[in-house]
Amino acid sequence: MQATASGRALRLFTFALALLLTACGEMRWTRPGGDHASAGNDLANCRVAAHSSTERMYGPMLPPVTSGGQFGNAPVGPTPADRQMREQETVNRCMRDKGYALVPVDG
Repeated sequence: MQATASGRALRLFTFALALLLTACGEMRWTRPGGDHASAGNDLANCRVAAHSSTERMYGPMLPPVTSGGQFGNAPVGPTPADRQMREQETVNRCMRDKGYALVPVDG
């Protein structure tokens, strides 16, 4: 249970950091020798692959199910936020694997 809590804490930190960076300014994926069109295509492909991976891992998005047992109405399975974080982490990893870096847009 400790590993799960620390894993969720790390994902929450990563998500919060991404939000903070986004709030500080617009960000974009870039790589040496790349252009906006190829970055857009690669990002779209990574998003589709990440969504498919998340669907395979968790199944289709369903309304929250509650246990109703000892812990009351505690959700069973990943929350929509957990799924979204997992999907975004997969997109980020995919883009980094393609040689991209997330950088601030020059203002």
